[in-house]
Amino acid sequence: MSKELEETQEVDIDDGVEAEDDSLIDFYSGDALSVEESRSISMSSRVQLILLAGAVDCGKSSLIASLFHCFQNGPLGGYLFAGSRTLVGFERRCHKARVASNRDTPTMDRTSFGEKRKLLHLKVAQKSNPSTPKHLFFADVSGESFEDAINSVDDCAQVPLLRRSDHFVLLVDGSKMIDLAFRQNAKKEALLLLQSCIESNRLGERSLVDVIFSKYDLFVHDDTALNFIESIKSAIKGRFGDLLGRIRFSNIAAIPETGTKAIKLGYGLNEIFPSWVEDNPGSYFPIELYNENLEGCCEFDYFGRNYARRESGINE
Repeated sequence: MSKELEETQEVDIDDGVEAEDDSLIDFYSGDALSVEESRSISMSSRVQLILLAGAVDCGKSSLIASLFHCFQNGPLGGYLFAGSRTLVGFERRCHKARVASNRDTPTMDRTSFGEKRKLLHLKVAQKSNPSTPKHLFFADVSGESFEDAINSVDDCAQVPLLRRSDHFVLLVDGSKMIDLAFRQNAKKEALLLLQSCIESNRLGERSLVDVIFSKYDLFVHDDTALNFIESIKSAIKGRFGDLLGRIRFSNIAAIPETGTKAIKLGYGLNEIFPSWVEDNPGSYFPIELYNENLEGCCEFDYFGRNYARRESGINE
């Protein structure tokens, strides 16, 4: 055997070692992204982060799946689908809601506790201006994380991406609104979660908060449930109205149960979605760059005021 052959190291596939090849291209898996993987997008483009919050089985994953379904049917809220790095991640959340899954009723896989790949990427473009796309990340955090956050301010401070979010979307399980045994607890959990987020300084006077009552198809004709929902709205506005920047309330039916013909898939998202694309704390609550009252300030502050005046066309 030649010396060259003796020095050649064979690589067995079973050894789990991959030979290095500079010609190989690393493609995206298409699955949900970790925070580290998302940076290639967030470092090159302005990204809106929508954090979906709520208890286990409240409808967070269903909302994400419904968005994907809606864009397959056409524009949503005046926006067109313009791409995604996480099509496989969306598809994983959609499969069990489809006929192909051979299930009698639509269901969703729950987000695993401790899952690192929790960001779903969506690129959209305004129908009237398709040449300027915008990027969104939807953070699909497990319900167990929020259940811990309710019981501990310290745990709330550790909820992934909460502080970074542009929109905090709290989903309240609509199926519990029609059940006397569960609806009071659902109300209590919603109030406690908001309280914990405020006390941990994760939400505040510049926060954009959506409180969404999911599974609207289950309570649309139940007057008792609808009245109870109004009591939840009143309690949230009364307790947190002065502490949060904006609070909106909506009803959605992300993936209605089979046989609900009056309520179509994605009910309510058409009205909510545009705000998630267009609004962020920076644009909704602009920061005052200078103060007209500069008594006792340094020369640098006067320079900033005068520069801002000139840029605005205001005479000295």
